[in-house]
Amino acid sequence: LMEAYRRQVKFAVTQFNQSVSAIEMGHELLRPVPFLSATTDNAMELGLDLTNGGSKYYFAGIEGIGVADVADSLAAIKKLVFDEQKISMKELVDVLKSNFSDNERLRQMLLNAAPKFGNDDDAVDEIARESCSVFLKEVKNHRDYWGSVYNPGIWSIELAMILGSAVGALPSGRCAFESLTEGVAPSRGCDRKGPTASIKSVAKLDHHLMENGSIFNMKFNPDTFKD
Repeated sequence: LMEAYRRQVKFAVTQFNQSVSAIEMGHELLRPVPFLSATTDNAMELGLDLTNGGSKYYFAGIEGIGVADVADSLAAIKKLVFDEQKISMKELVDVLKSNFSDNERLRQMLLNAAPKFGNDDDAVDEIARESCSVFLKEVKNHRDYWGSVYNPGIWSIELAMILGSAVGALPSGRCAFESLTEGVAPSRGCDRKGPTASIKSVAKLDHHLMENGSIFNMKFNPDTFKD
């Protein structure tokens, strides 16, 4: 299953890189940036626009979204399909295709009977670390049209909601078209052992690979700090 995941990540990042490169080719032809180029030493010396090789260094970022969604999904499959065999893979695939239609019992099992990232549980935290690192390392294997070195990161801002609206149901128990998780944070409501456990889970990720940074948002009920 992890090898299939690796292949899908490689395919997705390759497709994304090709799309970015096509856009950059269009910028070179249609959207030069003369003012920005004029403030860049190397571009002035070479007499080239930044979209046409004027910069000495090129860096670009590709951001990952949904670390916890992936980790919780893979952890649920590992425990409930492979280890305990409480659900068959066919049953899981079918219920995801139907967005848990008429099978709330199975959705609750996926939500509550499998470990969730954000609780200082090494079993799922290691899955999060590995699956996230697969993405981060794959990004570094690519170069765009301008030869940019990609700096991968894990953050989303509003994209977690926007992109979530195009993602179907997940084995984590998340219903179709709901928001994805933000940055490196646990899934909403799944960090049940307090903020310290959540921080410890996040700290286990390969942050040194997140060269373009990460975002870890923590939300608290105001009543927590009332006194």
